[in-house]
Amino acid sequence: MSASPFPHSDRTGAPQASLGQNVSKAADGADHRSVQAPIDAVASGVGQVRANAMPALQELAVGAGHLARDGAYAVRERALRLRAVSSDYVRGHPLQTVMIAAGVGAALALLLSMLTQRTPTR
Repeated sequence: MSASPFPHSDRTGAPQASLGQNVSKAADGADHRSVQAPIDAVASGVGQVRANAMPALQELAVGAGHLARDGAYAVRERALRLRAVSSDYVRGHPLQTVMIAAGVGAALALLLSMLTQRTPTR
């Protein structure tokens, strides 16, 4: 047999891949599969979590809308009750209501006059 310039060649003299190269190629493919499998599993898990979470998030949004509407209704009802109570008080005690309003007005006027006449100290 004639000496071939390639250590691993077939009878025609064409080089053949060495055993190490074949093992390396197989290992590269196995590495890719061993890395890709967990990535695929995580992606599948994320998709399942997302699919399960969407109905819960939609239900939460609907519940929040109901709470906001109920809260606004409660505030409106309380304001209407307070308006009715204050109207009844004013009708029942007109002179006292006028005196209270005058006292509050006088106190605010005094406070404003004190604040505007105050000279800055430097």
